[in-house]
Amino acid sequence: MQLYSQGIDMAHSTNVFGLLLVLCIPFGTAIPLSSFYPYGSVAGDNLVIRGLDVSSNVTQLPTPFPFYGSRYTNVYVNNHGDLTFDSPFLGYYPQVFPIIGGPRMIAPFWADIDTTGTGYVWYRATNDASLLSKAKQDIPYSLSGSNFSPLWLFIATWDHVGYYSSHVDKTNTFQCILATDNIKSYAIFQYADGLIQWTTGDSAGGIQGLNGTQAQIGLNSGDNTSYVNVPGSRTPAIINITRTSNVQVPGQWIFQLQNGTIPPFAAQSCGVTYNYSEGALVLSGYVKCYDQPYSSATTDSDLAACNNTQIVFVGAKSSNVSTVFAIGAFGSSQIFTATYSTTTAYYDPAGGAYWYRYPSYSFGFASSSSVNLNSCDYGQGYPDCLIFCR
Repeated sequence: MQLYSQGIDMAHSTNVFGLLLVLCIPFGTAIPLSSFYPYGSVAGDNLVIRGLDVSSNVTQLPTPFPFYGSRYTNVYVNNHGDLTFDSPFLGYYPQVFPIIGGPRMIAPFWADIDTTGTGYVWYRATNDASLLSKAKQDIPYSLSGSNFSPLWLFIATWDHVGYYSSHVDKTNTFQCILATDNIKSYAIFQYADGLIQWTTGDSAGGIQGLNGTQAQIGLNSGDNTSYVNVPGSRTPAIINITRTSNVQVPGQWIFQLQNGTIPPFAAQSCGVTYNYSEGALVLSGYVKCYDQPYSSATTDSDLAACNNTQIVFVGAKSSNVSTVFAIGAFGSSQIFTATYSTTTAYYDPAGGAYWYRYPSYSFGFASSSSVNLNSCDYGQGYPDCLIFCR
């Protein structure tokens, strides 16, 4: 997955995926097909014409939909597993996000989907009260940070779709639900238990639906600062998307969309500058890759899940409290640059924060380049250090 502030990469290299997936795979049963939002002709859906490189007609949304700093009145459902706002998108070869200057895209499963032999792609907008209630429950207060009540939903479903070239031996079933109250907006990705069976079309080097350049899952704003790569994208691990989650529901991923980044981090002193709930950070696309007390020594291997990620956010919190106090944000290379030192902290000019790695302690933050454990860390009453990656 990818991180925020200068880009949201939940997992940037194959070395990261294994560790991140351990953190992202909750135990339990994946979403059954019966728990999907209703779809198909019986639900009154529209149907994308069956084929290969095809897209829906333009659909006007009930109200403008907030997405990374802009509002969109139209949406297109593209056969190859994604939604776009500006125009149809027929690209079939999945690329890693961000695609600078590329389509503003919501991609629950971007791959070379081919429905000439099997499968359907359905879509509709709805304000059905029971479905609005379902979406409200899927995006609970603990994650949204407010009493979110959507006004409408847009539901797109890829129903038992095959892969190029006209293969029907394996099929995938997944959904993308857009929800908004005209202020906040969310995307819900859902993957049916046992029904993600292939990851790659023949054109991307696939062999019987696997290997090659595999499916990309995430969000792309068209710039280099706001995007999400779900862990495992474009690797064999993406076949396990039915067992992973950022909201502790296997097979379900939820992202907040109206803001591209969390506000800039700064810590000019040991005082608290910002605070966020852990749930809000997760909804913004972060993965918690480290959570240890400051009294715990930290090694490079402990930080492997953060390596090569675009953005790393280090925070502090009191024990058994879900509020995270933001201390700063910087790239993973800087975490490893801030090597062990007893006297000198690393200064992050973008965040205005001082960081250090102390030989017998975890990461810490300081009000100046001079490290003083008594006046920071313990002295501030935040004994736990957390690292979130995106």
